[in-house]
Order: sequence, then structure tokens, then C-alpha cells
Amino acid sequence: MTVSPPRKSVFRNLSIVWLVPLLALGVSLGIAWQSFADRGTLIEISFDNASGVLSGETTLRYRDVVVGTVEDVRFSDDLGRVLVYVRVDNDVAPFIDEEATFWVVRPEVSARGISGLSTVLSGVYIEGAWDNVAGALAYEFQGADTPPLNQPGRPGQRITLATDDGTTISYGSPVLYRGVEVGRLETPRLSADGRTVLVDAFIDAPHDQRLTQATRFWDTSGFELSFGASGFSVDFDSLASLVTGGVVFDDVYENGEPLPQGYVFTLYETEEDARRNTLVRGPSRGVPFAIEFSESVNGLEAGDDVTYQGLEVGVVTELRSRVIETALGPELSLLVNVSIDPQRMGLPAGSSREETVEFFRFAVETGMRARLATESLLSSDLRIELVVLDNAPFARLSEPDGEPPRLPSIESNLSDFTATAEGVLERINALPIEEVMQQAISLMEAFEQLARNEDLQRVPGSTVALLDDTRALVGSEAIQAIPAQLEAAVNDLTALVADVREGGAVESLNSALARLDEAMVGINTASQSAPALAENLAKLTEEDIPAVLAELQGVAQTAQDLELDELVASATATLNRIDALIAQEAVQSIPGAVTAAIEDVRTIVADVRAEGAVQALGSSLRNLDRAMADISVASQDAPALTESLRRIMEGDIPELLAELESVAQTANELELQALVDSASGTLSRVDALVGSQETLELPGTINDALTEMRLALTELREGGVVENLNATLQSASDAAGSVAESVEDLPQLTARLERLVAETETVVQSYGERSDFNTQTLSALREVQNAARAISDLAREIERSPNSLIFGR
Repeated sequence: MTVSPPRKSVFRNLSIVWLVPLLALGVSLGIAWQSFADRGTLIEISFDNASGVLSGETTLRYRDVVVGTVEDVRFSDDLGRVLVYVRVDNDVAPFIDEEATFWVVRPEVSARGISGLSTVLSGVYIEGAWDNVAGALAYEFQGADTPPLNQPGRPGQRITLATDDGTTISYGSPVLYRGVEVGRLETPRLSADGRTVLVDAFIDAPHDQRLTQATRFWDTSGFELSFGASGFSVDFDSLASLVTGGVVFDDVYENGEPLPQGYVFTLYETEEDARRNTLVRGPSRGVPFAIEFSESVNGLEAGDDVTYQGLEVGVVTELRSRVIETALGPELSLLVNVSIDPQRMGLPAGSSREETVEFFRFAVETGMRARLATESLLSSDLRIELVVLDNAPFARLSEPDGEPPRLPSIESNLSDFTATAEGVLERINALPIEEVMQQAISLMEAFEQLARNEDLQRVPGSTVALLDDTRALVGSEAIQAIPAQLEAAVNDLTALVADVREGGAVESLNSALARLDEAMVGINTASQSAPALAENLAKLTEEDIPAVLAELQGVAQTAQDLELDELVASATATLNRIDALIAQEAVQSIPGAVTAAIEDVRTIVADVRAEGAVQALGSSLRNLDRAMADISVASQDAPALTESLRRIMEGDIPELLAELESVAQTANELELQALVDSASGTLSRVDALVGSQETLELPGTINDALTEMRLALTELREGGVVENLNATLQSASDAAGSVAESVEDLPQLTARLERLVAETETVVQSYGERSDFNTQTLSALREVQNAARAISDLAREIERSPNSLIFGR
């Protein structure tokens, strides 16, 4: 059996001393790891030029705080760029994403001022800009040559401006809105085709919300010199814009539409140009056209305007000549190339070239032509004007291959500048300049004579003497005693005014004036009806009464024309002869033929009785008599017409006129003349019958007929027709006379009424509310009150300061 020795432990020979190096190693490894972990993130930035950048010295700053250090500077593989490696702190590295921007800050002197002055002593450094949102870490960046205007995280909007000339545009120029800087311009650049200069601008928030399609930009660099009637004027926005230039924007109309994506603004040269292009609602490119002129274009240059109805719609781009082969040989033609904006011609924004050409093709066929026009009366500068002619000869838009479409032209009516200038000079030469100068010289001589006048030269001495006399007068004892006398007078006047107030004189006068005003109002109301009353009376005198008199005269004339006397005499003679005839015996044997005639006479007499002609005539004549009596009574009451004129005008006279018209109408309707004529004819026939030979043989029946006729005549006599008619005519004659006398008195009565009305109006006006009497009375009272108040104030002032009367204070 083999006995093995005991195995020795590995750790038996270890000493605790070895823990010290192990601990030191662990600490060293921890320190190394901590140092490696804390050294930051290494990023690469490439620059075109790294002047002043040194390894281990140049720092990376963010808002002037050091956040990293340059570790190495080397070239790229192709030596085209300088690569700068920067170690960035770990707490900042998560925020450095792809949008971060870096640039080198160096001392710089420019028109905007001095920047980076602190780097003169400390050396250049790299400035970084990024937002405050942590994102994916990026390791490679391309540095900028200049500081960016829109740093990451800065609120605002980037826009693009387009112009034809970028001479006045520089990096960092301010963008102004109503004189306040709201943004800056970046570096200008050319467009892809090289025809336009583009420049980006950054507008700070919240001013970027003001940008719409109604916004216009214009250049304000430099100054504008103008000359007018008021002289020279120099205009510039600010000293900064004068040195560095600048851009201004504003809205040219309200309610502009929002900006679409990729919108490009046009940068105009002046504000006038920007506001003149109100119709342009968005970015637009001009469409090229050509115009051929057969006349001289001296004064027309590239850049001149093309207008349509006073609105600028395009610009002249080129003037050139070309040779045209004709049957008579080659001819030289002048060709002007223009660029026309479709929007300014009213076409929608974004219209294509084909749409614009189609529009001008139709316009040319309907009469549109191009012609030359002068810019002003005293200028030889020309412009092209598009006009539409009525009844223009038919023409088409020429479209040669490979060339712009050609617009037809017409001859221009250009004014002769030389003739105009000669006319102006002639008018200036005709001015009476010598006469004006002579009058001016005469006026100056008159002023000189006036200044040399001895009396005028003695005026200062006289004034001094007058002041001395006035000073002596004021210092005299009599003047010194005036304050006491005035004080006594003021006290007396104050007592008098107090007595007047206590006695109530002012109130009594005001009450009396109030009652007088009320009375005057009543008189005024009564006088207002007087003109109407006089007018009605004049109308009655001029129209109604003459008409009634004319009708009465017609009735009287008609009654006088009736041959009643002859009728009575003829009837009486006939009755006498009939009585003699009846006494004869032969009458007893009248033939039978007469019997029928007698029956006819009986029928006529019966008809006359049945119609009541006699009664109607008597009644009508009685009515006429009563009417004439009424007229006579009315005419006798004419003196009392003044007292009851209104009642007569409103009631009695209209009724009287109506009654007279009725009576005249009734009298006119009666057929008196016909009745008289019929009776006269009947009696004539009876007389002829009685005197004939055959009458001697009339039958005995005529006795009954004659008896009836006698009874009828007796009835007429007993009825008093003739007496009534005579009485009626006499009454009518008396009434007519009375009316005539009244009419003669009416002008006097009217004149008296007019005088009465005039006097009444005068009285009313003299005592009216605005009359002279009332005005003068109130004015007098006011003056008394003002005088009392003034004297009271004067007394109080003298009591307070007696010396104020002497020294005038």
C-alpha cells in the first residue's frame, strides 16, 4: 500500500500583499474606461477652407458655450475638402442630427458692421446650430462658408425671390415690413437657365404669416432723386438700407390667397412698379412676341414698357433689324422682341405659352394692333402700346418657324418735340416780363419815398411824447380820486339794482312781454285768414257777380224783346171787329167748311190751357221778381259787408248765385217767344178770316169759339201777365243798378281790406316773437344786466386791488 503525500494548495504561497497591485490595476482599468466613455462623440465636418483651425486648440461652440474640441485636421482623399474632426460632449451629441449646421467664426468687416471681433485674441472657433429635440446621431457634416440665416429650431419661413438683376442684392440684407426688420436675405444665385437671379430670404415668425399672394416685394437699396414743382427731393428708407441695401414687402390688395408650395415672389425695382402690378396674382413667365415696325424706333430701348389700356403688360427685350427679300430687292425691317405677361393680360395664373398665343391670335383677328407712343409730352422716350381698333382691316398673328409670333403694327401719331418746345418758348417770350419788372421797381420806389417821409419819421418822437403825457395824466390827483368816485357810483348802482330786483320789475316786464306775445299770436292767426278773405272777395267781384249781371241782362233783354204790346193791341182790334161781325145777321149762316177751322182753334186753345203756359209764365215771372228783390236787398246791405264778409262768402252769396242761376235757367227754358209768335200768327189768320168775303157766311157756331177766345184773353188780362212782367223787369233793372253800385264800391272796399291786412301784418311783425321791438327790449334788458354785472365785478376788483385802476392790472 502506497501512501501519497498531501497535495499543497495553490493559494498557500499567495500573499495578501498581491492584493495591492490587483486593486491598483482595477482602479487603473476603471479610470481608463471612464476616460474613454467621457471623451465624447467624434464627428467629421468638411470645409472648403480651414484657415485658423488648429488641432487641440480650436473649440466647437453652441450659443457661445464650448461643447467640443478639434482633435484632428486633415485633407480628404482627393484634397478637395478639409476634414475637421471634432470631439463633442456626450450630453450634447444626441441633439446633433442631420439638420445641424457648422461654420467657422472669423473676424469680418462688412457693410453690416464688424463681427467676430473676439476671435482676434482667442483665435477662430467653430459655431454650431441645431434644434433642441434629440434625434438620430449623425457623424458627417458639411460646413457652411457663412452663418446661415435660418438656424435650425428658429421659427419662420423661407421664401424665394426672383429678379432680373441682382446687382443691388447682397447677403444679409434686411427684409423690412413697414420699417421693421423681419428677416434677411441669403446669397443670390442664378436659376438653372441663367435668365433669372434667385435669392432666398428667411422671414421670422410671426411675420411670415403676413405673406400671401397679394404680397409684393421691392428693392429699397440706394436712394431716389426726383425733381418737381417743389424742387429736388431725395428719398431713402434708412441709412442701413442705403449702405447694405434691403427689401420691403407689403400687401397691394386685401384678402390674398395663401401661398402654395414652391411659390416664387417677384422682386420689383420700385414700390411704384410693385403696386402697379396688382393684377399679377402669382409667379409668371413672360411669353415672347415680336413686332415689326416700318417707322423709326428712335427712343425705344430694351427694358421699355409694353402697355395695354394704361397697364404695363410686358417689356421690350431686344431691338434688331432683318433683311426681307422682296420683288424690288432686299429691304431692311426693324423687329422688336417683347415679353408679355399672360396674367397682366387677364389670363389665369399658370397659363401656358400655347394658351397665351391662342389668346393673342383671337385678339389680333378682332382688331388688336401694336403702335409706338411717347412716354411724355416733353420726352423722346418711346413705349409700345397695344390698342384695339374698331373696323380694323383683317389681319392674322404671324407665326414663323423657329421665331416668336409677330403682332401686326400700325403707324403712330407721335408729337413733334421740337415744335412743342418752340411753342413753349414762344409763350414764355410773350410774357410781359419787362412790364412786371417796371411795376416792381415803381413799387419799391414808392416804399422808399414813404420811408423818407418826414411826417413818418416824426412818429416815434410823437409816440414817446404821447406816452409821457399819458403817464403824467395817470399820476394826476384827479385820476387818483377816480377809484373812490367809482366805488361810490358802484354802491349806488348796486343799491338801485337791488331795489329793482326786490320790486319785481323784471318779472313784471317778462310777464307783460309773455302776455303780449300770446296776444300777437292771436292777431297773427287772425291776420293769416285775411289774405284768403280778400282773395275770395276779389274772385267774387271779378268773376261771379259779372256773370250773374250778364245773365240778368240777358233775361231782361229777352223780356223786352217780347212784342206783348203789339199782341194786346192786335187782340183788341180783332175782338172789336169780331163783335161787329157777330152783330150782323149774315154771320148766322156760316158755311160748314169754317166749322172745321173753328174746331182747330178750339183744340189749340185747349192745348194751351192744358199745358199751363200762362200759369208757368206768371210763376216764373214772380220768382224772378222775388229774386230781383232779394238782389236789391242784398245790394242795399253792401255797407255791412265788411262786418259779415266771412259769413256772406261762406253762405249767402253762394246761395244767392245758385238761386239767380236757377231763375235765369228757368227763364231761359220758358218758350215765351214761341208762345207769342204762335199767338200772333193765330190772330193774323183770324183777322184775315174775318176780313174775307167767306167770313160773312160763317155759321153760328163761331159765336161759341169767339166766346171761348174772349174768355181766354180775359183770363190773360185778369192774370196780370203784362203787369207782372213789367214789375219784374223794373225789379231786375233796380237790382242791376244796385248791384252795379255795389260793384263800384267793391274796389274801394278791397283796397281798404288790403290796407287793413297790411297794417295788421305790420303790427304783428312789430310785436312778434322775432320782431324788432321784442328784440330791442330783450337786448336792452340784457345790456342792463351785463352793465350791472360788469359794474359789480369792477367794484369787487377795485375793493380787492384799488391800485389796479391806476396801473391797468
